[in-house]
Amino acid sequence: MIAIVKYNAGNSTSVKNAVERLGFTCTITNDHQALKNASKVIFPGVGAASRAMTYLKETGLDKLIVAFACAFVCAFACEIGRAHV
Repeated sequence: MIAIVKYNAGNSTSVKNAVERLGFTCTITNDHQALKNASKVIFPGVGAASRAMTYLKETGLDKLIVAFACAFVCAFACEIGRAHV
């Protein structure tokens, strides 16, 4: 399942419609466990940055997104390292 981060900004519904038109199942959620269990996570573009950041901090999603980013960077670095061995 593809999860789209719900953070009360951005155009999540348009992203969901586009993903579904491509034939994938997705959901818009701010549930931490659902985001952790998702096969892919989409963080749509920001509409009102200040309001978005407030919501992300209130729900703890700011820390979860940073953890995802760190995991991605680490995985990417490992792939680069393997390519040069």
